Amino acid sequence: MKKEYYAFTFGSNHYDKNGWTLANRYVKLEGGALEARQKIWEVRDAKFASQYDWDEFIPQIDQFNLKEISLEEI
Repeated sequence: MKKEYYAFTFGSNHYDKNGWTLANRYVKLEGGALEARQKIWEVRDAKFASQYDWDEFIPQIDQFNLKEISLEEI
């Protein structure tokens, strides 16, 4: 069975626990759509911009010069 991944992005008004902006950052999480959303909610509540299917999200990484950040860092 193929693993599922989802990407979560943030807006310019979202900050990590050190006060740094999360604009142009994303988190990649493993799991089904609901499972991945639950993981981000446990850490951020509703403080993220969008959820994307990983395969559809990949082109946006280069297009918008996005950098990955771990769930622990946010």
